[in-house]
Amino acid sequence: MKKKQYPTRSAAVWTMAALFASALPACQSQSSQALPSGPVVFRGMCDASGAIPLSANRFVIADDEDNVLRVYDVNAGGDPLEVYDLSAELGLHPRPRKKPGMPPKAPPELDIEGATLYKGLAYWITSHGRNSSGKYRAERLHFFATTLGDKNTHVQVAGKVYENLLADLIADPRMNSFELAEAAQKLPRSQEVSI
Repeated sequence: MKKKQYPTRSAAVWTMAALFASALPACQSQSSQALPSGPVVFRGMCDASGAIPLSANRFVIADDEDNVLRVYDVNAGGDPLEVYDLSAELGLHPRPRKKPGMPPKAPPELDIEGATLYKGLAYWITSHGRNSSGKYRAERLHFFATTLGDKNTHVQVAGKVYENLLADLIADPRMNSFELAEAAQKLPRSQEVSI
C-alpha cells in the first residue's frame, strides 16, 4: 500500500504566512496610507504562527514559542504596539524549579499554530500534537477565542477554552480516514504526518 504524502509542518506554516501576507494589501487598500517603500521589520518574536488583521494598519500575531499575542503596525513594523500574555487567563502559571533559589520556569507553552477571525472574535488553535520530545501536554490541546481589543480595551480570552477538539474528532466516524489517533502520537518533526 502506498504511503500518503502530506505537506510538512513548515510548509503548512509558510503557506499560512503567505496567505496572511497576501491579505494585508487588501486590508491596506481600504486605507489612505501609502504602502511602505521597503522592507518592514517586526521585532520581538521569531516564530510567527497565526495572525488576525485588526484594522487596515494593525494586526495581532501569535508566536508558537510563547503564550503571547503581539499587536503591530503593518506599515511601521518595529517593536509591538501592545503585548498580551495569555498564560494566566488560560490557567498556565510559572513552574517551580528543582533547585532552590532559582527563578521559576516559564509557564507551559501553548504552541499556538493558527488563527482566524469570525464574528468579531479571534479564534486561536494550538498544535494538538506532542511536544518535540514526543510527550503529551494538555496545554497543546486548546482552541479558544479572544476579543480583538481597541484603544480602550485590551485583548482578552472570551468564553471557555475548548480542550476536547482532538478527542471529539477522533470519536467522529467521518474523520476515520485521517487517522487522527495515530497522527496524535507522532513526533512533530517526524517524516510522517503528525497533528
